[in-house]
Amino acid sequence: MKQFYMTEEMQKLKFAELAARHFAANPLDLTFTEKGILQGAYMALRWGLGNNCVVVVKLDDYEDPVNYCDLIPTDRAHITGEIYKAAKARLKELDPQPKKDF
Repeated sequence: MKQFYMTEEMQKLKFAELAARHFAANPLDLTFTEKGILQGAYMALRWGLGNNCVVVVKLDDYEDPVNYCDLIPTDRAHITGEIYKAAKARLKELDPQPKKDF
């Protein structure tokens, strides 16, 4: 049996909703945290094939991650395309001379 307190679950859900709003406003961001990477802090990860889920992880040794599905309102094709374009531009910045196939 798993035991949990509703106040903690509501705090986690409130954080997930805050992260979802952040991800909706910042479509290229893949992670979110309010307090930085600190012991006991929550961290959110953008997740899912449609980039519309939020995985909430509490940075401690005991808490299991929770995946909140369909929490981020997205236009799947638009977001996926933006992430692809940003990744391609970043790769070009890192290596402006493309490699030739042999």
